[in-house]
Amino acid sequence: MKPPQASTTGTACDAAQREMALAARDIELLLGSIRSILVTLDGQNRVRRFNASAEATFGMTAGAATGRDFFDLGLVWEGPAVRHALEESRRANTPMRVDEVRCRTAAGEERLLGLTVNPVDPAGDEAPGALILGQDLGEIKARELKAIHERRMQAIGRLAAGIAHEINTPIQYVGYNAGFLDEAFTELLTLLEAHGRLLAAVTDGDAAAVAGAAAEVRRVAGETDVDYLRQEIPAAIANTRKGIGQVADIVRAMRQMSHPGTGEMLFFDVNASVRDIVAVTRNAWKHVAEVTLDLSPELPLVYGAPHEVSQVLLNVVLNAAQAVEEQVAAEPWRHGTIRVSSRLIPGFAEIAVADNGPGMDEAVRGRIFDPFFTTKAVGKGTGQGLAISHAVMTRHGGGIDCQSRPGEGTTFFLRFPLEDGQTQHGAT
Repeated sequence: MKPPQASTTGTACDAAQREMALAARDIELLLGSIRSILVTLDGQNRVRRFNASAEATFGMTAGAATGRDFFDLGLVWEGPAVRHALEESRRANTPMRVDEVRCRTAAGEERLLGLTVNPVDPAGDEAPGALILGQDLGEIKARELKAIHERRMQAIGRLAAGIAHEINTPIQYVGYNAGFLDEAFTELLTLLEAHGRLLAAVTDGDAAAVAGAAAEVRRVAGETDVDYLRQEIPAAIANTRKGIGQVADIVRAMRQMSHPGTGEMLFFDVNASVRDIVAVTRNAWKHVAEVTLDLSPELPLVYGAPHEVSQVLLNVVLNAAQAVEEQVAAEPWRHGTIRVSSRLIPGFAEIAVADNGPGMDEAVRGRIFDPFFTTKAVGKGTGQGLAISHAVMTRHGGGIDCQSRPGEGTTFFLRFPLEDGQTQHGAT
């Protein structure tokens, strides 16, 4: 009876081994098909697994990477963030995130990556290993930039009629003033010509001609209200310059808003961005509110993507205008106000946009940054504006939040972190 038992045992072991081999193959296929970067390291940071996404991102094969020190693969990392994340993950036995880190491959290609480092329990007496998961953020940021640009263009499209009106009004003033100046200078030239003929008659010593020319000067001077023209011509020129300046401001702001941008991070004047947005949105608020600016002249340049920040400012100012419009429609005797201010607070440059609209209760306020959440009527909003704004401000290392109570209006706060070398008194 013993031989059959041995045969049965052997068959069971073979079946178990086949099952384990199949499971191992399935696991390898699964790990290889993951679209995220997946790299596993042993306790000495030697590469144990390097999936297809890692191969494509870092520009090397798994065979070339396996067994080598992860930090000796020819990859040039921006700063020590990845190494620090590995050390801290092992020390605290908890996942660590590296939200945005740049890496240059051995072929010289730049990558912008988001990584998560997870500790892996050691086998026996070995040091803890690590599992690195990540994504190439280049494509993601490109899609986000496209979405932000499309939303900005949609907002500009909704404002187009108002912007056309804002341009048309000063242009009408310029046209009227140009017509007035044409008539005024025609009258003045006629008077000058009459004086010229009088001067010629005096020079010739012809008394009869002098008398005739003098009479003509009196007649033309009587028809020309010189005192009136002396007052109105400078005023017409000043108004023309003002109108041209208004149009130039709107066109400059529109050019700034409509440009798709590159997403490049740089130092820029956020106060200037605020002025541009207020100019572009004027027709959205001018009939329902008075907008006041209280911008700190000591505000330093902030570091970020100007076009993304412009989209955030546009969203917040338009929300304030719509809130005030709703309040004024319900209570026509009230006058709407929107106040946009900037100031320095410890560690941050802060922009505040306050309105005296209807405000929000706690339930609504807690959801305003949720994607697709909106309290507006159909066609008035998609619920994406503040969600995008929150993502943009988070990516800038700052934040956006609001204070609001029903009947007391709403204030949105945008905070931008100050860089090294910037102080409470501005940039050095």
